[in-house]
Amino acid sequence: AGDLGCTWALPGFDSALRLVRALGTGEQHGRFLAPYLETAGWIGAVAWHDRPETQTLTATPVGGGFRLQGTKLAVERAPEAGYFVVRAMDGDKQRLLVVAADAPGITVGERRWKLGLLATGCADVVFDGVEVAGDALLADDPAALGTAWLEVAAQTAAMHLGVARAAHAYALQ
Repeated sequence: AGDLGCTWALPGFDSALRLVRALGTGEQHGRFLAPYLETAGWIGAVAWHDRPETQTLTATPVGGGFRLQGTKLAVERAPEAGYFVVRAMDGDKQRLLVVAADAPGITVGERRWKLGLLATGCADVVFDGVEVAGDALLADDPAALGTAWLEVAAQTAAMHLGVARAAHAYALQ
């Protein structure tokens, strides 16, 4: 309860899993969730934060799919991830897509650490013309995105509450 990095590192406690479970199709569940039962260490990562001063990740419609271009910052679990749930913009429209980590054009930067997350490495992730099929789309409806993100936020808040309780107990000693 007192180690946020350890909690993030536990299988099954990842936000990518929760987002694919909540928003994904049966095919997406089979491709990205079934490996949790089959492969030790299979995890996903949520690529959420952009570098606004230089570039927001874009999802440009191409044919029946999308071309991803841009960089996501400090993605927890990026160095080990088997897939990414990516927030990207298409003009004013926000899209959430699920993308295999080994897709051509994805580069995971050097592993670095965030304060309090020593058990969970993070890295910047560059999407350089990554082409994904239309079935990579998890959601682009604002209501669905908001509902799914609230579920992830509740999990994150619970993990931070555990850290706060542990810090309080330590301070009392």
